[in-house]
Amino acid sequence: MRREPSVNYLVIGAEVLQQTLDQMQHNGEISEIRHYLLQQIAGNLKPERSLSLNAGFAGKTANHFKWELGGFYHDLQNQINSIQIATGTGNRLIFSYQNLPRSFNAGIEGSFSWTPVAALEINGSYQYLAAKDRSVKDNILAGAYPWYKVRNNATGETIDSRPSDYWGLENRSRHMANLRLFYHWANAGINFSFRVNYRGKYPFGDANNNNFIDRYDTYVNGFFLLNASMEKRLFKDHLSIRLTADNILDHTDRLIPGQPGRIILLGASYRWFKD
Repeated sequence: MRREPSVNYLVIGAEVLQQTLDQMQHNGEISEIRHYLLQQIAGNLKPERSLSLNAGFAGKTANHFKWELGGFYHDLQNQINSIQIATGTGNRLIFSYQNLPRSFNAGIEGSFSWTPVAALEINGSYQYLAAKDRSVKDNILAGAYPWYKVRNNATGETIDSRPSDYWGLENRSRHMANLRLFYHWANAGINFSFRVNYRGKYPFGDANNNNFIDRYDTYVNGFFLLNASMEKRLFKDHLSIRLTADNILDHTDRLIPGQPGRIILLGASYRWFKD
């Protein structure tokens, strides 16, 4: 069992899951248990196996521009997947692990590095990911309960489900990207860094209780995180003064309990070494 009080979540191993939840419920520490998931997780975890295929290309141009582009496909058996199993008092998220008998991860990814001038470096990357449990499609096609229906909780409308209704695994974004700019002002002994991270929307939980993620379930909206830093070095690089600003836009979301708001830090360090 692993507790992370700073980000308000708890991870419980599958072997001790039931007795731990029983004890926590007895102590009044549980507000909700996803019983249908608890039944799926029952039993010991099996080892994960995978077959991976990767292909990629790389190149560079005369103007200091380097790039890489690739694709990947991972066929997984008994994938060990973390999943929220319960909610504790104080909105603590409680996770455990389950095996997905047959699943896959597939996507494309690219990155680049560019130095337009000697003092400036620009890096970026992008990834598209599809991550799905194959058994969901099988259950939908077989018309198995409760996979056979999709319900709009807002209107009460219920329709027959199709394989195309399945989004994929929880906590996986289809789109992720980042961009970093680094500038070294040699004459002043100052370094500037600016970073933008983007995470596309991703599923948080199954809101309509049909055992798979569809368009009517709960999602975390896509968001940007902006971070910047400035470092000044003095006394032949012995002394370093650094100002850092993380999450400049102060982005928070109740579905991301571990995401802090805006953080601004000022620090200094001194290094002893022979000139």
